[in-house]
Amino acid sequence: MEKIKLLVCFNQLLSPKIASGGDVLSTEIVSKFNFSLKIISPLDTHADLKSKIKNAKYFSSDNTHIQYMGGFIGGLEILYSYIVRTVKTIFLFPAIGRVDGLYLTGDFFCNTLPAAIYKIFHPKTKIFCNFFHLNPVPWKRKNRFIYSLTSLVLQRFSLFIIKLTADHIFVLTSEGKGILLNLGFKPERISISGAAVSSDFRKKYKKDKMSTDILYVGRLNKTKGIFDALVCLKIICQSIPSCKLGVIGACTKSDMDIIQDLLRRFKLNRNFHYFGYVSNEKKIQLMKSTPILIAPSYEEGFGIGILEGIASGMKVVAYNLPVYKLIFKKYKTYIKYVSIGNTQSMAKEVCKVLKLKPQNYKLQDVPIWKDISNIQERTIIKNLDLR
Repeated sequence: MEKIKLLVCFNQLLSPKIASGGDVLSTEIVSKFNFSLKIISPLDTHADLKSKIKNAKYFSSDNTHIQYMGGFIGGLEILYSYIVRTVKTIFLFPAIGRVDGLYLTGDFFCNTLPAAIYKIFHPKTKIFCNFFHLNPVPWKRKNRFIYSLTSLVLQRFSLFIIKLTADHIFVLTSEGKGILLNLGFKPERISISGAAVSSDFRKKYKKDKMSTDILYVGRLNKTKGIFDALVCLKIICQSIPSCKLGVIGACTKSDMDIIQDLLRRFKLNRNFHYFGYVSNEKKIQLMKSTPILIAPSYEEGFGIGILEGIASGMKVVAYNLPVYKLIFKKYKTYIKYVSIGNTQSMAKEVCKVLKLKPQNYKLQDVPIWKDISNIQERTIIKNLDLR
């Protein structure tokens, strides 16, 4: 029997390396699909995607070098690039040819709008989409008002398209499903597939010589709490002067300038190590070598980094996001929650852990990506009526 043909849209990618949670999730899931894959994404991302999703044919929606400076100008650059990618994807459809399904790796208009147009010309083609979380209203976000407003409007536009055209939506949690139901989505078109960790977390690793006392893993911006992490570090170093924070993740130039300024003002340059983007193996080794994961994020759809921390045997100190309480109920002994934005309490909890003897936590039935991929693959086959 001929394999199902799936076109995977990664048009939202903003760096050559796959670094953010939702992009990592989609990459891991797609890499394990037993389908005939065609992938469309910016040319700069092809090398990293090909190292993870090997048996696929690639198309480029953006031939320019991906490098965004951040700030207002950077935001305009991203918006412009998304428009360009939308148009180019549509014009690539004749070269891509007929497929059985379109798989949208995120609810961005540069994915959803081309998919809707493709379906106009190929109405039998099914559309599948990942939905991670609903962007809060601008006055509740940590980003600048205009960024948050633009993000909210564009996401609502994309969700409107998804509601009209998507045959099935995959969400991370029951909270995500509830959000879509409140927006009028049909319950039979929504599945909770969840998230997972790499199977490599079950391997043993030697302690990394570059490991620190605390680790931050994720995008380096205000919403994800990197500036709060530095404030915490300042407070921690008042009682533990030798404490060192390691940071893994991508960062824009404008946010890195703010980080460097805070490090100078707080006199923390010797207490901070920026690893940048690292391989999955290096990340796991660092996580398994570090006792504490700090998670001061203000909004999350799931919190893959926390699940990875639990799988690594780390103690997690995190802001008290409702989604965490929902997802990590069975791992509550691994996580200490503090009120959102309370850097003083977060620093206090980190100090408590650092002063205790290290505890060895064991992995507790944490799902791996193959499990999630199987859930989505079965749902796709069922919706296509191909067995």
